[in-house]
Amino acid sequence: MWGIIALYVGGKRVKATKALKIFLRVLFAFCLLFTSLTFCENWRRAFMFSQSARPLKFILSFFLPGISSALSIAADRNLKFAGRLSAASMIAFVIHYYIDTNTLHLIDVYGGFMVPYHFAYGMISFFSVFAAAVLCALFIKEIKADFERFYKVFFKGYTVLFIFLFIQLFFVLRDWEQQYSVNLVPFHGEISELAAAVSYGANSFMLKMIRFAGNIMFFATAPLLLGAFIKKKKKTVLILCPIALSVAAELFQFLANAGDCDIDDVILNTAGVLIGFAAFSFINKKLFSEEKSCLV
Repeated sequence: MWGIIALYVGGKRVKATKALKIFLRVLFAFCLLFTSLTFCENWRRAFMFSQSARPLKFILSFFLPGISSALSIAADRNLKFAGRLSAASMIAFVIHYYIDTNTLHLIDVYGGFMVPYHFAYGMISFFSVFAAAVLCALFIKEIKADFERFYKVFFKGYTVLFIFLFIQLFFVLRDWEQQYSVNLVPFHGEISELAAAVSYGANSFMLKMIRFAGNIMFFATAPLLLGAFIKKKKKTVLILCPIALSVAAELFQFLANAGDCDIDDVILNTAGVLIGFAAFSFINKKLFSEEKSCLV
């Protein structure tokens, strides 16, 4: 929104110079890569790398890429650069994580339980760009024509990231030797633990909140991802496939004894899928061409 406002004065478009466009592209690239790749969890470093700066990092992960991408998109009057940079950054995120965890060890220097924070910074950064692109396409007619192409390019990059995160979260970041519990009673597992975590202090609550929100938001992206590649956009496919994936993950944890098998996780994941489907339905109706905007 701020990018749109900044390039309009009194309802009239302010034409951006070539130099300004280049500057905004560089700023956009810096902000996106800075928040998604640099916000490692390392208590030995000050400010951006410290535990105490965690709330600020979450805020900056949203605002820096979001505002800079909106400015760049509004100046360019198209979404090509935003789509390509987003896709490339998501692939760079995967490569960066692999290199870091196998060499520098800044991300997981204190154990795998810190890794979800790094994932969260990246996800917030990337989808703040996506949100900026949606807003720009809704308010600027010239950009709307590019949105479908942006959508496909963005989710090509996100496909790599989604598969990587799913494998990391549900398979790699597991303690295979620890005994885990099984909860089949709704609202007596992950959901109740979030309320109980308040009494254990801010850090405990923050960690639980990350898991709570992560269960919802990660699966909220699944219908959006499927919508980028399925020609016949059926409601049942967009909703049931991600839910089936969630159930399969919990079943694996139960059979392999590699994670807490919790019905609350399925509930939260399902809530995320429904949120994602609602978001996709809105985008599909407002920004896709008529022949592609019919959900059956």
